[in-house]
Amino acid sequence: MPLGTDEKQRRRILEATATQCDYSSLVREMHRGPKTRGTERNQHKLFDKSVGDVYRCVLLALAADPPSTDFPWAELSARISKVCVDTTPFGSSYREACKQMAHFALTMFATQRIIEWDAEVETLTIVDPYFLFYLRSSNKLAELGQRSMPAKQLPLFR
Repeated sequence: MPLGTDEKQRRRILEATATQCDYSSLVREMHRGPKTRGTERNQHKLFDKSVGDVYRCVLLALAADPPSTDFPWAELSARISKVCVDTTPFGSSYREACKQMAHFALTMFATQRIIEWDAEVETLTIVDPYFLFYLRSSNKLAELGQRSMPAKQLPLFR
């Protein structure tokens, strides 16, 4: 039976519900990535009209349709290709990003299993389904995308 809500109402309901499983600090850290040493990270134009580095690419890929909690290498690579408009990050850079994201989760939430990177089989697994819900339903990624876009790059998408 349909609920009789339009897309805007549905979006508000999902965003409000996402505040009940607030992973904003973890997503912010994952989006930022570790401090850069030496060379700046490559920036990529993304499907949501934002610009971001490999960490943003991976987060957008995880949040994309269809929802999943298990991302073998081939699946993750395909999703990253879909979120990037032109160039995509090198495989070695998103391999390292997955490792770092799992480390952030373990460091920030030591008593919880949220996201894990298995280097042997090259698979990223979202263990906590509430983290996936938060990624997909909150406006955190959109908010971070707006903050990370340099003003001089905004005209590229007109």
